[in-house]
This record gives sequence, C-alpha cells and structure tokens, in this order.
Amino acid sequence: MKKWLKLSLVIVSIALLVACGRNGEEEDHIDNEAVAAAFDAIDIGEVQGLNNLGLPKESEGFIVSWQSSDLSGIDLLGNVYRPLSTESAKEVVLTATIEDQGSTYQREFAFTLSPLNATESQAMAAMHQLKSTVNFEINNDRIDLVQEVDGVTVEWTSSNPFTIRPNGEVIPPLYSDRDNPVILTARVEVSGAVREMRFSVQPMSLGAQSIDRTRTVEFFNIATEYIVEDGEIELYYLNNQNLPYVSMIDFIYMLEGAIKVEELTVTKDGAFVTLFYDSVDEDDPSIIYEYEMTIDFVTNVVTVNRFGFFTGLSEATQTDFGVGLEVVDYEETLLGPVVMNLSDYRFELFYENETYYMPLVFANLFFSGSMFDVYYNGDAVIGFDTYQIISSGSDGRSARRILNDTSYNALNMPRDIKDATFRFLAFSFDYFYGLKGVQEVETYFDVFEKHRANIFTQTGLDVTHYREMVHLANSMDDLHTWHQMSGIYTSLIDYRTQQGYGSRINAYIRALNQVSCNFSEGVRYYDNDRLARIFIDRFNEDTPVDFETWMEEIDAKGTVQRVIIDLSCNGGGILGTMIQVLGFMTDERIPIHGMNATALSTSTVWYTSENVARDYEWFILTSPLTYSAANLMTSIAQDMGIATVIGQKSSGGASSITTNILPNGTILMMSSTSVLTDDTYTSIEFGIEVDIEIDFDDFQNEEALIEATK
Repeated sequence: MKKWLKLSLVIVSIALLVACGRNGEEEDHIDNEAVAAAFDAIDIGEVQGLNNLGLPKESEGFIVSWQSSDLSGIDLLGNVYRPLSTESAKEVVLTATIEDQGSTYQREFAFTLSPLNATESQAMAAMHQLKSTVNFEINNDRIDLVQEVDGVTVEWTSSNPFTIRPNGEVIPPLYSDRDNPVILTARVEVSGAVREMRFSVQPMSLGAQSIDRTRTVEFFNIATEYIVEDGEIELYYLNNQNLPYVSMIDFIYMLEGAIKVEELTVTKDGAFVTLFYDSVDEDDPSIIYEYEMTIDFVTNVVTVNRFGFFTGLSEATQTDFGVGLEVVDYEETLLGPVVMNLSDYRFELFYENETYYMPLVFANLFFSGSMFDVYYNGDAVIGFDTYQIISSGSDGRSARRILNDTSYNALNMPRDIKDATFRFLAFSFDYFYGLKGVQEVETYFDVFEKHRANIFTQTGLDVTHYREMVHLANSMDDLHTWHQMSGIYTSLIDYRTQQGYGSRINAYIRALNQVSCNFSEGVRYYDNDRLARIFIDRFNEDTPVDFETWMEEIDAKGTVQRVIIDLSCNGGGILGTMIQVLGFMTDERIPIHGMNATALSTSTVWYTSENVARDYEWFILTSPLTYSAANLMTSIAQDMGIATVIGQKSSGGASSITTNILPNGTILMMSSTSVLTDDTYTSIEFGIEVDIEIDFDDFQNEEALIEATK
C-alpha cells in the first residue's frame, strides 16, 4: 500500500498539476502502437468549476475500463466531487485499462481537486443532498425522480429516453439492451452556478424474445389496381406485448400480384436473410440493375444496396398510367448502401427454427411495393391501393369504412401500441420521408417530442391521441403530408383541423382566396384568336385525351400563334399524364430528373411520347397554387427551353406521395424519398421562379396576358 501511495504521489508530481485540475498522463512507454494510439485518443476533459469528466468505454476499437483511487472525488461515471469551500484539496488518480491479445495495458490520469468557491459549494451541497435522498426503485413503471432539493429545482435528462423518460416514466428495455444501463443526469443551478450529476440505472428488460400467443386472421384484398388472392395469415405476439409480428416469408408470398414474388430470391444463413432481384434495361439488355436487401435478425440491422429496392418490388397496376410513353434512356449515380438500425428505434426482429419474424408494420413498409399496402384492423388484414384510399369520392369513403370496421373500436389502446406508434413515426420519417434534408432534421424523434405528451395521454381516452396524429401531420408544413384516416381504436375515421399548419400551408390557403379558380377546363381565345389559353386543373387519366381534343380545336382555328397552358389552379396529379402533355409541346426526349432523399442517389429517366408535337410559342401560367406534377411540368419546360413561365412563383412539391400506416392504425400520407429535381439535381420542393411576373389581379386580364406573351 505504501509503495502504491508513493507511486501515485510521484505521478502527481511529474504531471505538474495546477490548482484548477488539469489532467496529467503518465509516460507509460506502451510498446503496442495500436493500444498507445487508443490511449492517446482518450480525452476525458478537465476539472474546472462544477463540470464532470467523460470516461469513454471505447477508444479506437478497444474496450476501456476505469478505476478511481477515490470514488468520493471522482466516480466511475465521471462525476467530480470537488471539496467544498471549507474543505481541503484532494488528489485522485483515474486508471484506464485496455486488454489486447492477452496483455493488459494501463494509463493513469491524475487530478488535484481544489476547493470550490462559496457559490459553487452551495450547488455542490444541493447535489450531495439529492444524492443522499434519491431512490431509483421502479414502482408501477415509474421512478420517483426528485424535482426539488433544498428549494432548488432539479432538471433531469436521460441517455435513453425510450427506456426512462426525464419524467421518470419507465418502459422495459429490449432484451438486447439488458446490459446497457441508462444514465440519468440531474442538473441544479444556484446563483448562476450549474452542477450536474450522473446516475446509472438498469431497469429489468422484457426478457428473451419468445412467442407467447398466435392468431390466425383473414386476409382479403379490396385493391382495384392489384389482383391479390384472399387467404389467411398468422399473427405472432412476443413477450406479452400487443404489436403483431408476421413471418416475413409468409407475408411476402401472400402479396403475390402486388409485388414481384416470383422474381425475388431469398437466401437464409443463420440470423442473416438476403433478398435479391434484378431488372434488365429495356433498351440495352446487357445492363442489369441489381437490388439487394440484407437483414440481420440478431442486430436488427437492415441494409439495401439501392433504396429503389422498396418501390422496384411493385407489380404493374391494372391501369396503364404511362400509356403512349416510352422510356428511351436511364442514368443513375449511386453513393452507397443505406443502413437502418431498428434497435435505434427500440424495435426487435426475431428468428427461430429458420422462421424470420418482424413487426407487421415493418413488413408492410419494406415489402408491399410503392402503391399497395396491408392494414391490420384487429379483426383482419386487408389489402388496398393508394389510389382508392386517398380518393375523396364514394370509393375512397367506402374503403376507409371497411378498414375501420372492427371490434377494436370499442377497446382502449394499449400503452405499448402508443409507444410503438411514436417510435415507428420517428423511424419512418427518418428513412422514408422526402423532406428530411431540406428541413435539416437529424432525427424526427426531436421534431415529434412536442407531440409526445398527447400521444401517450391517458385522458380523453384515445380521442386525444388520434387528434394529435392530425396535429403532427399538419405541423410538417407539407402539402404532400396529411392525415388520411384515424386508427382502429376509434370509430371517428376522419378528423379535420387546421391547427398546427405552418407558413407554407397557410400561404397556400391565402392564395386560394387570391387566385380565381372558378373556371372549367378547356380553351379560351384572346388577341383576335392569336392567343389560346388552355385551363388544366389536374392531371388525371383523361387529361391526355382532353388535351389532344383541345389541340385539334386550336389547330382548326388556323390563327393561333401562342398557347398558354394555365396551371395556376393545378395541384398536381398523375405524373405519366403530365409527361404526355409535354409530348404535345416538344418532340425532344423528355427528362425526369430526381434524387433519393435518403440514399442521396440521383437519376434521370428520358421519355418519348406518341403525341404529335405542335409548333406554337408556349407559355405556362403558374401561381402559388401550382403544385406537385404541375410544378414539375413547369420545371421541365423551363429547363428544356420549350416554354416561358409567366405569372407568380409556383408553390413547389417535389416528392411523390406514399402511405405510412402506423401501429395505432392511423394512415398518414407523406412525401416519399423520391424527390423530383431540376436538371442540376436541385430539389424543386420550394417552387419555380417565373420568367415574366403577372399580378394576381391580372390573371384574368386579357390585355395583361397579351402583353406578357408578346
């Protein structure tokens, strides 16, 4: 003991420590270069004021363990306890240990802990009082976190808020997290002096994954665009939880007709499953595009080489929305695979006896293709397509009623379903939402935090929860993201409110009151029939035929020189029919530029049209109501130089839409990761500038239109 003490004192003296507590390191002359580099990379900080140290558990790939010569001075969480103003300084040595190939290496960090000043001592004393009184015992899934000590407010943060919330709420961690403690940090402030202290808490996990019950439910298909056979599917429930799982393979084969099951190759290797398919270039059969997904059912990591894996699975729809168009060329640039760790969102996969299970909501997200989905309403699993669910007509209302017709309307939503809903929201928006980059979001956990209280509320039954889904969708300030229908624990299918709209949507609403849209589609003539104006309020299946009729009428006039395509009230529609309209304006190849918002890959598809291009001077009239496919048409025409854009800047809209079905049964529509761009691969999300500006008041002014088109 005396030799150790003497050695410690020698180290302290060699390090030439100053009173504020700079750390010193012994010259240990480690002959293992990798280990030495790992030690050199450790930066635990300095002891100054009331701050603590950071003791890393890993450095340069090596596991680091720690010891302290005096836990009352510096503990193994890095908490520093400097003496109070009435006490004497003390010396503490921290020892970092790394083991490599049977050898043990150590490096010491020595500190002099000088006394605090009077104000700092008050903050430290408050924290000492907290430490002596706080109790981390878990009762009824809660920890009673002290909120005040000696009249001083205590603020708490958690290293893993999915397991322990700052309010003390506890959610049992996953079995894979059973050895990972949660660090709760308490913070007090006294007269401007801030003191933090860390506490390590290890809640009991859910236990090893096991199936505790199963259900066989009916599967039936109501989709009109995909022919999928009815049948049955087995649902599995793990660890007494309420989130349904499915066999991944059974789920995939159930969707034959909606996805390309026969083209999909599945390879199993223990915990790993690889799914592969390819696509042959129509114009050059020597070019093959390969799509691959690998899933690790132990680490819960999903990897795709191309994000197009998800949409490329889709079978063709019954309606040919690209009739009259031909893809003549394709070009893409890939930046690497996309890796998604479900554990980061507290979801687990599971496998046993070569059967691979995943939550139904993930199976649907990964394997249902781009325009088909399955919906579990508690009584059955139902297939539907996007076109019908978003329809405002009777077919859409009927489809939504079928999905919501369930005995679960009379039940209260289990707490673990609310929890899964919140976590799935963050995952789906982090990886499958197209505006994450332009919104400069690191994770939507942070964005959605403001909605957490009402999502988890126990008051107002489940109405408050479902209304918060609407408010959350509104808060995205994105016309391509909206609440489509409420979930299964309520019979209130539709709930509408403008609460929570952001500046972009509010601007769109104001434009509705400024731009006159009281007209029928068709043609008007000005300037002695030398100027024609074609009104198109939406791109639908009938648009190409209607447009050809209008062009024949214009051709028959024999006097028209200039044509305005009025998209000022056009909110978008079907991309393929918009491209066909461009085919009347040019006989050049029509490029559709895009990028994937998650993978950051870029691509261009070139189309040709069977339509006969007309040799008129073309103009496109836009307004803040010009959105989505109409916005893209404006961008393409401007980039190609085939039309002059007049009016007011369009409102934007760069992504196609996709469904997002949540564990609580809510259906959200949202901007997908397929982002449309200009010819420089810059997103057109925020609209296209005009070449010639026209005031709103002059949109119906013949003289103003003639002047703008001369």
